[in-house]
Amino acid sequence: MIYLSKEAHNEKVKSILFLMPCHATPYYSALHYNLPMRFLDCSPSEERGIPDESDRFMMDPNGFASELAKNWSAPSHIVLFDSEEKLLRNFLTSHSFREMRRFFHAHFKVDRELQSSVVIYAVTNL
Repeated sequence: MIYLSKEAHNEKVKSILFLMPCHATPYYSALHYNLPMRFLDCSPSEERGIPDESDRFMMDPNGFASELAKNWSAPSHIVLFDSEEKLLRNFLTSHSFREMRRFFHAHFKVDRELQSSVVIYAVTNL
């Protein structure tokens, strides 16, 4: 988040989409800029067995991202774990995003898949 905070200070960040499990980043508390940011919702459903947005993304990253992109105002930056990046690389490049930075996250499986790196992509046509 320090990287994004510095980029925001230099006016290179307009909005951020976090394609990560809920609460995987410190969000505004580390960014210190009032920017539009969106993370995947993990509010429990009132109906049993209905997966939340975060779970739906983890079950089908490409399908979820493609559906999301139909109605989005494209963010300037997307943040995700490398385990999902591998699955979304074609989606990201087809929407004019390129990798800007990669940060170490963990040596071992933390909660779901091995999330060894956090990857930041930025749109290239700003």
